[in-house]
Amino acid sequence: MKHMCRPQTTYNIECTLFDLCNLHCTFCYESICGKRVNDFSRNYIKKFPEIFRQYHLPNIKKENKKDILIAACGGELFLDSFPDDLFEDYAEFVIKINSYIKNEIPNARLQVIWLSNYTFTKWDRVEQLLDYTNTNISTSYDAIGRFHTNELLDKWLMTFNHFKDRTTMATVTLHKDNIKAIINGDRGFKILMENPQIWTDISYYVPINNIFEKRSEEHTSE
Repeated sequence: MKHMCRPQTTYNIECTLFDLCNLHCTFCYESICGKRVNDFSRNYIKKFPEIFRQYHLPNIKKENKKDILIAACGGELFLDSFPDDLFEDYAEFVIKINSYIKNEIPNARLQVIWLSNYTFTKWDRVEQLLDYTNTNISTSYDAIGRFHTNELLDKWLMTFNHFKDRTTMATVTLHKDNIKAIINGDRGFKILMENPQIWTDISYYVPINNIFEKRSEEHTSE
């Protein structure tokens, strides 16, 4: 397992482009209290570069940052059902931001990482995007709370194997059932451990809705 700390010289941005997703993960903010957004629009993909220029770029200059990391996420960015021309929007997203940086801070470096649940099978267009924009891809993994069918898990395993040399990070969410699965030899976690070049981020899951329910019961009993 590879342990890393991001340097303080990096300016970090997490950019949620839309909410549409094909999963209903227990750790996802969309799943809290049973709520689900599932909206899709290209508007923010097109608007964000200008937001970056107006609001983030002045801060980057003020803080004298030389490395800029943008984690672009959804929703699921690479759904097979999405049209091919959406990937042109993704490419333009990177090109515009990079041009703003080069004009204002020529010696700064931009890194864009696309966050995906790895259940897509149209690999060619994703590879073309990564090559054209010089970007990378990351994923997350939850053995119990993510894949409601074996087919989806198989897709994750196949896509991970295909993109493992371009995967920069995998976040593993820990909760009781997930820990049991890992101890019992879960195949997804095992394949992550077989690829130490990937930064594996161990995070934890707090079931917020259960906390709210417990507090509500306490107030009711009073």
